[in-house]
Amino acid sequence: MSLDYRNKKISLLTKHGKEKIIAPIMEEKLGCQIQLINAFDTDELGTFDGVIDRQGTQVQTARRKAHIGIDFSSNNVGVASEGSFVPDPFSGFMPWNIEMVVFVDDLHAIEVVGMAQGSAMSMNRLVRDVDSLLAFADQAGFPTPQSKALVLCLQRRSAPSQASLWPLEGPFLSAKDAAVGASATAAGCIQLPGLRPMINTAMLLASASDTCG
Repeated sequence: MSLDYRNKKISLLTKHGKEKIIAPIMEEKLGCQIQLINAFDTDELGTFDGVIDRQGTQVQTARRKAHIGIDFSSNNVGVASEGSFVPDPFSGFMPWNIEMVVFVDDLHAIEVVGMAQGSAMSMNRLVRDVDSLLAFADQAGFPTPQSKALVLCLQRRSAPSQASLWPLEGPFLSAKDAAVGASATAAGCIQLPGLRPMINTAMLLASASDTCG
């Protein structure tokens, strides 16, 4: 069976800018038109920082995202990705990133699943004041082109943990100011996720597109 996706619209459901990586590769390799779908909050399906637990497996979540993207459009083809951070499969001590991309073609009843994995560029530290936070950020070399965001989880005695993500678009001062709450009554769990998920996604999509071509 010969498949032609030239000029065909393909839904991509994301709220974290993954279209910047996925769209150029797929449009170049397949000649398709990626249609960004952002009418659904994908964080409802789970977040990588664990604040919202994922319902189902990683591939099931990516598949669900692809189908939701189709449902929110008039298209019959969709693509989505889902990443996770786990202990490495060798020693169990190093952070490990697994990225899955699911391509769904409802018209032809086709599903393609791809996976890329590798060491994750992430660090974490328990801090109790802003100076400790800044010292850790300096030790981690943050910010760099490889480390684009801070995740701050406030652990208070009187409230459950909360998490916030500070992208690098804003000044690092915003993260420092917000971290003032991590004082004597709170501890901040700082993570510095790098670009590994997007790098893996790009490599995976390039490989899959070459194969489909």
